Amino acid sequence: ESCTAWIEGEQGELLPDERLLCHECLKKGVWEPESARLLLEHTYRQLRELGLRFELDFPLQVLDRSEFAAIGGRRSLGHSTVRVRSDGSRRVTRVVILSHLRPLQFRGVLAHELTHAYLHQRVPQTLPKELSEGLCNFVASRIYHSAGKDAMKPLLLTLLEQDPDPHYGVGYRSVRDALAGEGRLIAALRALEGGSTSIR
Repeated sequence: ESCTAWIEGEQGELLPDERLLCHECLKKGVWEPESARLLLEHTYRQLRELGLRFELDFPLQVLDRSEFAAIGGRRSLGHSTVRVRSDGSRRVTRVVILSHLRPLQFRGVLAHELTHAYLHQRVPQTLPKELSEGLCNFVASRIYHSAGKDAMKPLLLTLLEQDPDPHYGVGYRSVRDALAGEGRLIAALRALEGGSTSIR
């Protein structure tokens, strides 16, 4: 349920939360707090280099599927808890990632949620969902593209390209097409911070 590999016979293991994982995901999947912290620091630095300027002022938690479902995560891989203040401003108060994702997938999901944190901190207006989710997935794709020869990279990029969801999939491809070319992401981010509700 992480890498989508076919499992036969004794090739996998059922977790207590009823997810079936292959032995590679069991061996390499992220679930320990220290491993998650190191990946958070690495991903945060990469996002800063991409032009996302925001404060990492909230905790990261790694939960299994049953714990995830209890906070409304359902079938998603990541979740951000947002608080709306009396003045209308929004802040992320917690980011949660599903346990036992392989490191690159973990970083991509984390990058998606951290981009939400950036939008809540730095962008004054509420963006259309297709734009916000599309941008978050576009930033995740930058993490995947930077991963060299990681075995999960082709699968993760294919999932983005083929996602039929009107917000996460169509939105991603719209943002990807709009930002084709070097330097376009930073310019788009500064425009959003200045009040724009679209990416050109």
